[in-house]
Amino acid sequence: QESVPAQCEVYVPRPPSEASCTANGASVALAWTAPDLYDSVAIVKDGVLLTVLPGGVGAYLDTNVAAGVHTYALRATLGTSVSETVTCQTTVVPAPVNATCAANADSADVAWELGAAYDAVVVFVDGEGVATLPGAAQTYTVSGLAPGTHVIEIAGVIAGVQSARTACTVTVLAAPGAFACAAQGAAIILTWQNAGTYAELGVVRDGIELARLPGGTGTYTDANAPA
Repeated sequence: QESVPAQCEVYVPRPPSEASCTANGASVALAWTAPDLYDSVAIVKDGVLLTVLPGGVGAYLDTNVAAGVHTYALRATLGTSVSETVTCQTTVVPAPVNATCAANADSADVAWELGAAYDAVVVFVDGEGVATLPGAAQTYTVSGLAPGTHVIEIAGVIAGVQSARTACTVTVLAAPGAFACAAQGAAIILTWQNAGTYAELGVVRDGIELARLPGGTGTYTDANAPA
């Protein structure tokens, strides 16, 4: 004699769809569509659980991601049921390293080392892209900088994906103002007003440096000026 069969029903949630992973610098933006009303969505990165999100969320930003290839897996939970896993993969491009900036009047000479074999290198000044260079480039001169401190950043690009930016800072000094020259017999009297706090001042006549003065100086006498 057999009993009445025991029965139960289970609903297996459909997996997240249209999953994508997009690298930008040292971050990876994940996005997906939920075909069911999930209770939660788990994100696994390179085989390790990264986070568990509420079921209604459809995006996540993974920050400070190391350079290299990364695989993300998404699985949804509805009640006690778990969906199939869907995956996406992306590559975080290694950033250039050891960037240096050296001021030269209103320009800055920038140098860096390559972090990978890039397709292109992009230069940014104060957050704005100013030049796209060949991938093997390791130097660039930024011209026309206003007086003040500027942040110069370098990023590499591979297959349209940009690396994180490597930065250096440079300070462009404002030139002394109200500069005047007056002849006094055989001498030339130079006067000016300092536009900032300088470490020192250089006096140049016809391309030849005559003197180095303390930064707070505001006058100089060229006693041996040629006729």
